[in-house]
Amino acid sequence: MIWAKTFETGVKSLPAHLLDVAAVMAELNSALPDRLAREAAVVGLPAETLGQLRVALAALHDLGKCSDAFQGLRADLCSEPLVFPSAVPRIRHWRLTARLFACGDLAPVLDRLFPALDGDDLAALLAPSAGHHGQPPAPDDWAWRGHHPVQEALRIAAAQIAVAVLDAAGIEPLEISDPALIRLISWQSAGLVTLADWVGSDAEFFGPGDPSDLPSYFREMRLVARAALAAKGLLPGLPNPGPGLAAISPEAAADPRPMQRWAETVALPEGPCIAVIEDITGSGKTEAALVLAARMMAAGKGEGLYFALPTEATANAMFERLVRAHRGLFAGGCLPSLVLAHGHAAMNAPFRTVRNADPDSAEAQCNDWIADHRRKAFFADVGAGTVDQALLAVLPKRFSALRLAGLAGRVLIVDEAHAYDAYMGIELQRLLEAHALAGGSVIVLSATLPQRRRVDLVSAFTGAAGGLTAVNSGGGVAPRTVELTDVNHFPLATLAARHHRSAEHIPAASERTVRVARATSREAVAADALAAAGQGAAVLVLCNAVDEAIAMAARLPGAELFHARFAICDRQEIEARALTRFGKTGQGREGRILVATQVVEQSLDVDFDVIFTDLAPVDLLIQRAGRLWRHPRGARPLPEPVLHVLSPAPDETVGAGWLDPVLGKAAAVYRDPAVMWRSAQAVFGAGRIVAPGAPGVAGGLRSLIEAVYGDAPAPVPPGLERGATEAEGDSHGASTLARLNTVTLDAGYGAHPVTAEQEIGTRLGEAVTVRRLARLERGRAVPWAPGPDQAWPRSEIAIRRKWLAGLEPAPEVADAAAAARADWRDWEPDVAIVADDGQVMLQDDAGQRPLRYDRVMGLSAGRDRLS
Repeated sequence: MIWAKTFETGVKSLPAHLLDVAAVMAELNSALPDRLAREAAVVGLPAETLGQLRVALAALHDLGKCSDAFQGLRADLCSEPLVFPSAVPRIRHWRLTARLFACGDLAPVLDRLFPALDGDDLAALLAPSAGHHGQPPAPDDWAWRGHHPVQEALRIAAAQIAVAVLDAAGIEPLEISDPALIRLISWQSAGLVTLADWVGSDAEFFGPGDPSDLPSYFREMRLVARAALAAKGLLPGLPNPGPGLAAISPEAAADPRPMQRWAETVALPEGPCIAVIEDITGSGKTEAALVLAARMMAAGKGEGLYFALPTEATANAMFERLVRAHRGLFAGGCLPSLVLAHGHAAMNAPFRTVRNADPDSAEAQCNDWIADHRRKAFFADVGAGTVDQALLAVLPKRFSALRLAGLAGRVLIVDEAHAYDAYMGIELQRLLEAHALAGGSVIVLSATLPQRRRVDLVSAFTGAAGGLTAVNSGGGVAPRTVELTDVNHFPLATLAARHHRSAEHIPAASERTVRVARATSREAVAADALAAAGQGAAVLVLCNAVDEAIAMAARLPGAELFHARFAICDRQEIEARALTRFGKTGQGREGRILVATQVVEQSLDVDFDVIFTDLAPVDLLIQRAGRLWRHPRGARPLPEPVLHVLSPAPDETVGAGWLDPVLGKAAAVYRDPAVMWRSAQAVFGAGRIVAPGAPGVAGGLRSLIEAVYGDAPAPVPPGLERGATEAEGDSHGASTLARLNTVTLDAGYGAHPVTAEQEIGTRLGEAVTVRRLARLERGRAVPWAPGPDQAWPRSEIAIRRKWLAGLEPAPEVADAAAAARADWRDWEPDVAIVADDGQVMLQDDAGQRPLRYDRVMGLSAGRDRLS
């Protein structure tokens, strides 16, 4: 016997394990016929051929276990008369799978299976099989020369096993020859082979065995595989056959908005498609997206959906909305799995409620197997999370192909699409390309999307949706110009597919005007904010920089402070209070002041009577204005909604550093002086923001956005030209870096080896380090967060790496900090103890302790750390 797995109760032979995994893949094909058809159409293959290919890749995935390195681990289990050298190179079995594929002993097997392939093309097609542990083998594993690390007897046994399992699974020769097709298939298949291996390795379903009748065993294991897939929540629910707004949101259905009616009635094109919904904040874009996604699911364009948002806070808010709405996506009687996907999801109370729901109840729930790791999150029927979790799928990371495989079965909804910088914008385009190549469909939402950005996103998707034809004709997946009509209108609904383009002007549900006034100093802002609060107004003061927000809060007695430099537990508490006080049904908002940073400008449903904000790019000013008079409240304490923008006058004589005297540290947050100057010119020139505003109307959203980001913006003053050129270079550099960092899809899965040292992030920005805050209690370091539930993780805070440079725990707390983390895993953060006076007990060589923390102001640093 060649063994593959050991259990307390016995051993599993390699042929049995290979057939277990092949059976799982066969059942995935059977359970997901629409998905298989979508992916086959993209690569121009019959669905049956693509399905057989995937079963073959699964059936061969662990051949590398037929090797000295693996069998020698338990030589006593081998029934073959094998002799293992005393020193066997410890090469991982998945790499040895590639080396066996490259050896002459398996050539007859592979020639029979793929008669039209050899060399690099064959290696590219087999990369998902050998690379099932989350990363493809290195190029040397395919071109290995010299003494083979697998002895001849095992190489012959591997060839015999390969023939036996392929025959048992009923795999016929596969006529595949196009190099471009092969490389697209490799991306489509790699994550599914990993998934099949994970499921087929579950001892609860696939225990010991060494069957003699392999065809019968394979048929039996298909039944077992179906049960295993069901238990893990991997069998799709039936989509709602008649999806509509009433099923998603009865409240919205009572008085549907125009964009929601469009989503409910627009004819869907054939094949993968992308919809871009542009409408004002508070216009019901979320419900429109959910209705459109439900219709896409009913049309076989996806088995579920994933809502990608820019921040954890916005993902948390969307998750709560999906708890109420997700059942309407599916037929009655279905119990779809619902997941929250971001780094701190385990600390989210609504998600914990869903995870702990009784599986026999009608409550929202999440399958335990899916919920136990973020890599599996995209296999939930419905998910909300950060866009970063999706962007990881197009970075050369371990298990990126698994993420792609999960997303491929989902309608991907990208919210706040304007919120991504040049680096993330290219990542998003690459993600849309990858999703289109997997046959997926996309919905993009924004209130402030520049026309050029819309065209880039649509072009990226539709260029890739051409699949094999586009790759062959263009030498790669290259964006194409998409001709659309009425692009100057707002609101706008764009729908595009490979052979379809449309852009429809949707009537506005309402129009509202916010007056824009210029504030000249922080002192004036503080005085006016206090005066407004004295009249009973709910006031937001929004600063671009945390340090300026802290200083502003100190000027405003009784104001609450909300920014990103709080420990998780404190930030959650502050966010909950802000939503309770300033949300749709806010209570106790009269005369209250919230000082905040950008944490309130995206997707949080808060509503203020007056807002004071630092100058920011025009799209962000529009977002901030959307928090003014957002909900009907009857009589307001102020006569009209006004956005007070703190800024110097944007005249033609300004020079470098023109913002510094007024904005202070906040002047450096948005680094493009052209964007900032044009934004000031646009909003102060119009004197108002009109949402939506007809084309050409002063202050209309489209005219404001295009005045700053359009193809022919106003020239900047001479004093800003150098800074604008540098910012343009930085943006170009970030875009170039993103192209280098993301995977090259037409190169195939095997072209992107991953190393453990590779540190490529989804975002550019200042490096941070996570610490866990603690208090001293009777000489012991205890979590900063109260309560027993996730206390240490909820005590985490991200700190600028430069602030921590040269700091070590103070001697009097070093032992307590070390004892607190003694039993933690290596990757878990270090402890930082906070004294009763707020001093963080970290010091430099001179004994200075520059960091302070408290629950009201958050984390701050001494002057020497701020530079």
